[in-house]
Amino acid sequence: MAIHPLVIAELKIRAAQMDLKCLELNITYPGEAVGIASRRHRSRKRAMEIADSYRRLAELAESDGE
Repeated sequence: MAIHPLVIAELKIRAAQMDLKCLELNITYPGEAVGIASRRHRSRKRAMEIADSYRRLAELAESDGE
């Protein structure tokens, strides 16, 4: 079963969007509370996991189409 190229492109776009979100969450502010920094770190880790999942799905879709 071939996967439509637009689906693969959408998965890659979503992975790139999550990478951008990771970059946004990777900053630190002087004097910020530890709880806020910890929450941002957890959010960044979740975004990284989601981006990795999108990349794996795109790779599977590409290999399935061959």
